[in-house]
Amino acid sequence: MKNKWFAIVMAVMVVFGLLQPAAESGYAADGDGTVVSETRNVALNAIVRATGACAPNEMPQYAVDGDVTTKWCDKSAATNKWLELDLREAYTINQWVVENNCMAESNKCPFWNTKDFRLQKSDDGET
Repeated sequence: MKNKWFAIVMAVMVVFGLLQPAAESGYAADGDGTVVSETRNVALNAIVRATGACAPNEMPQYAVDGDVTTKWCDKSAATNKWLELDLREAYTINQWVVENNCMAESNKCPFWNTKDFRLQKSDDGET
């Protein structure tokens, strides 16, 4: 059960870094190679809510702070753990990136890598 919980937490944590483009300041192109827009991490420092946190140094805001040495972790009793980002405006998302952060848990990697998660969208934060 602990491994399943941790996997869910790591999945959510990874989703926090979810909109980080492969290149911090790159460009998105359509099918014929025409540049259509500059890419950027719209999740960086977003407003964050979550089902819980493991410790004060693993709070939800650390999922989107852009620092690879911090992370979000959730050890709440919630069956379905989640992380919600308020991006403050609508975006067309062309790419999202999930990064796993094992940091001090290196003896558990890759066994605790994030998996079995989904990205969802809401225009009002309710539906």
